[in-house]
Amino acid sequence: MSQTDAPAQSSGARQGTGTGPLTALRRYARSSAAIVVVAGIASAAVGVLLAPAPSARAVIELSTPSSSNLLAPGSANDATLTRYTAQRAAFVESDPVLEQVVGAVGGLTVQQLRGIVTVSTSAGSNTLDVGVAAATPERSELIAGAVVDAYRAQTTAQVDALTDAALSAVEASADEQREQLQLVPTGPAASAAATTLAGLAQQANELRTDRAVFGDGVEFARTAVVPAPGPPLREVALGLVVGLGLATAVAWLRADRDPRVEDEDGAALASGTAPLGTVSDDGPLRTLRGLPGPTHTPLASALVVTAADGVLLVTSARRGEGRTTTAANLAAAAAREGRRVLLVDADLSRSTLSLVLGARSPGGAEVRRLLYGDAEQWADVAPVPRYVDPAHFVHVVVAGAGGRDDTPADLARLRTLVEGARAEFDLVVVDAEPLLGGGVPAVLARLSDAAVLVVRKGTSQAAVRRASQLLDLYGTPVRAVLLTAASSHRRQRRARLARPLSSPRRPLAHLLRRRA
Repeated sequence: MSQTDAPAQSSGARQGTGTGPLTALRRYARSSAAIVVVAGIASAAVGVLLAPAPSARAVIELSTPSSSNLLAPGSANDATLTRYTAQRAAFVESDPVLEQVVGAVGGLTVQQLRGIVTVSTSAGSNTLDVGVAAATPERSELIAGAVVDAYRAQTTAQVDALTDAALSAVEASADEQREQLQLVPTGPAASAAATTLAGLAQQANELRTDRAVFGDGVEFARTAVVPAPGPPLREVALGLVVGLGLATAVAWLRADRDPRVEDEDGAALASGTAPLGTVSDDGPLRTLRGLPGPTHTPLASALVVTAADGVLLVTSARRGEGRTTTAANLAAAAAREGRRVLLVDADLSRSTLSLVLGARSPGGAEVRRLLYGDAEQWADVAPVPRYVDPAHFVHVVVAGAGGRDDTPADLARLRTLVEGARAEFDLVVVDAEPLLGGGVPAVLARLSDAAVLVVRKGTSQAAVRRASQLLDLYGTPVRAVLLTAASSHRRQRRARLARPLSSPRRPLAHLLRRRA
C-alpha cells in the first residue's frame, strides 16, 4: 500500500462501515451507562427540588342537618346537602375562621393563609378535605389542625348566633300574643292567640334541641397528617429514558467519528490488504504443545505455505489484539510443515511470550544482545527448543529487559545477525511490539521480509490505517491481515493474566511458579 492511497482508503473505510445504535452502545458501554445513570440521578434531584412543599391533610365529616336547621334550611335532599357542603367549604376560608387561625399559630396573615390553605369537597358526600402546604411538614400539620379547630369554634358561634336570633324572634312573637290575650281574654281571638303561643313555644323548643344536637355541625374530624413523600419514580424513569436517548446519540456520533473494524471487509478497507481470515480467541497462550490451535490451524497453515522463507514480523496496531498467540500458532504451523523455525520474543517491554512459556534464560538478555550487538555471532545466542508435538520443535529466543537508541554500528551488526538467523533457520517469526506503542524498533520492520498485521474486531480503523502506513514507510510488505475476535469474558481473563506479567513488583520466579 502506498502512502498516496491512504486518503482514498480512509474515505472508503468510512463509507463502508455503518455502525448501528445498538452496536455503538455496546462499544461505548461504560460511558453510555454513565450518561444514563447521571441523567437518572439529575432528573431525580430536579424532581425532589421542584416538588411542591409537603402538604398536611385534614378531613372534616359534616353532620347531616335536620330540615329545620338554620344553616341548611329546607328539605334534607341531595341537592340541599350539596349546597350545604359547598357553603361550609367556603366558610372554612372565611375571615372569621382564618383570623382565629392567625391568632393560634402566629407569623402569618389572613392573605398568606389563603395562599397555603385549600379546601375541597367530595362528590356525593358531605366531607371537607383541608390541605395546608407550609414551609415544613410540622408547620403544615399545626396550621391544618388550627383550621379544623377554628372552623368548629366559628361554626358553633355561628349556630349560637342564628339560634339566639331565631329565639329572640319567637319570643317577640310570643310577647305580642300575650298582649293580645290580655286585651281580649275570651272569645275566638283569645283562642287563636293561645294556639299561636303554643306553636311558638314548640318552635323555641325545636330550636334549642337542634342547637344542642347539631352543635358545631361536625360528625368527626380526622387529625391532620403529612403523607410520606414517595420516591420520585416518574422523574427517575423520565431521566433514564432521556439519558438512554442521549447516550445513544453520543455513542452513535462517536462511532461515526471513530469507525471500527467489525468484519473482514472493514479490515481490508482499513489496511489496504486482503484479510487472511478470522479466528476466535482461544484464551491466553500457555504452551506450544497442541499448536496450532483449532481456530488457527487452517489459516496459519495457508499463510505458512504461501509465505517465503525468511523473517516474518507479527505485529499489531495496539496491544491486546492477539499478536503473541498468532505468532506462536504461525511458528507451530511452520514446524509441522517440516521447517526449522525460530520464534523470537521481541516484545522488550512485556516479554509476554517468554514469561508465559517459562522460557526466559538466567541471563535474560538474548534479544537485547541480538538487537544491540553484544553477541558477536549467532552461535552466541542459544535458542531454547520447545515442543509443538513430540516430532516437531519450535526454537524460542526469549526477550531481555531494557534497550537503547539505535546507532549505525548497532544496525549494521544486527543486519549481519539477522542474515545468520536466515541461514540457520527456514523461518524466523518475530513477535514484535505494537506499531503504535512507541516501542517497536524500526529496524525490526526494515529487516523483515514480510509482516502479518493482527487486527482485533473493534479496533479503530484509524489505528489500523496508521499501522499499515508505518509498515509501508519501513518498506515491509504486509503478507496478510488476520482478524481476531474475542468475547468480553476472555478479554477480562487476558487482562488479569497481563497485569502480573507487566507488574515490576512481582519477581519472575513467583510468576513462573504460578504458571507451572
